[in-house]
Amino acid sequence: MKVVLITGPNGFIGQHLVDYLKKTHADYKIKTISREAHSPDSISYQNFISNNYDSKFFDDVTDVVHLAAIAHKFGFNDQAQLDEININYPARLLEVLKTKSLEKFIFMSSVAVSLLEKGIVLDTKAYAETKKMAEAALIKTKQGSNVKLIFIRPPMVYGRNAPGNFERLVKLLKYPLPIPFGSMTFQKPAIHVLNLVSAIASMIQSQNLKSNSYAYELSDPFKIGFNQYLRKLNTATGGKSFIIPFPLGLLKFLLSIFGRKQLYEKLVLTYQVSNEKIEQDFDWPKPIDQGKMFNDLKP
Repeated sequence: MKVVLITGPNGFIGQHLVDYLKKTHADYKIKTISREAHSPDSISYQNFISNNYDSKFFDDVTDVVHLAAIAHKFGFNDQAQLDEININYPARLLEVLKTKSLEKFIFMSSVAVSLLEKGIVLDTKAYAETKKMAEAALIKTKQGSNVKLIFIRPPMVYGRNAPGNFERLVKLLKYPLPIPFGSMTFQKPAIHVLNLVSAIASMIQSQNLKSNSYAYELSDPFKIGFNQYLRKLNTATGGKSFIIPFPLGLLKFLLSIFGRKQLYEKLVLTYQVSNEKIEQDFDWPKPIDQGKMFNDLKP
C-alpha cells in the first residue's frame, strides 16, 4: 500500500492534491506535516524540527510530496527564514526518511530554477536561488540511498482562488479600467492546478523510474496568447476591465518613467516549457483542457 506524506497540505496545491488522491487513489494512506496537527496521521512542523514526535510515524512512508515553502512575496526579506523553510526543511526531512521505507521524494521546485540556469534573472531571484539550492541539498542528502528524487518545475499555477501572480491578475481585472496589454500576443506558460496534481499523482504511482534524479518542467498542453488569456480570464471571473491594444515600446517608455521598467520586463518575458520529458516518463492524464480552463474559474 502506498503511504504518501504531504507537506504543506493546507496550501493551494496541497488542498487540491489531497482531494485528488482521495478521489482517484482511495487505497492510498495520506500523512501530513503542517503548521498544526489535527489527526494521528499528521504532525506539526514545529514538532518535526524539534524531534517531538513518535519515531514510528515515518516508518511506513513510501512517497513524499514536499510542497511546503515560503513563496516569492514582495517585500519579504528574511533570508534566514527563507533558507530554513525552502532549503533546510526538505533536506532534513529526506535525511530522516532515506533509511526507512521511502521510495520517492517529490519536491515542488519552480521554473524559475530553469530560467536561472539559462541566465535569466527574475525579480524573484532570492526565491529561485533557494529552490535551486534545495535541489542541490536534496541530491547531496540522498547519497548512499536508493531514494528516487523528482523535481517539479512548474510555471505560474492557476485555478480558482489561486494565490500569487494569478491572484494579482484577477484583482487587477476587477477594476473598470483600460488595461494596455492588448498587444501582448506572445504565449506565457502556465498550468492549471488540477493538471499539476494529476501529474504529481502519476509520479507517485509510477514504479519505472530509470534514474535517481529527474527535473521536470511542465505546463498546460494548450497555447494561448497572453492578451487572449487576459480577455477570457476577465470574462470568466466577472472582471470589469477593458483589454486594449497599446504599443509595447510606448508602454515600456511610460513604465520606465514611473520606475516600473522591471514590471514591463516581467510582463514581456517569454520562455518555452516542454512536456516531452514528463509525457515520455509518466502516464499523465490532464483533466483540464482548453475548453474547461476558464469554466473552472467562473464565480
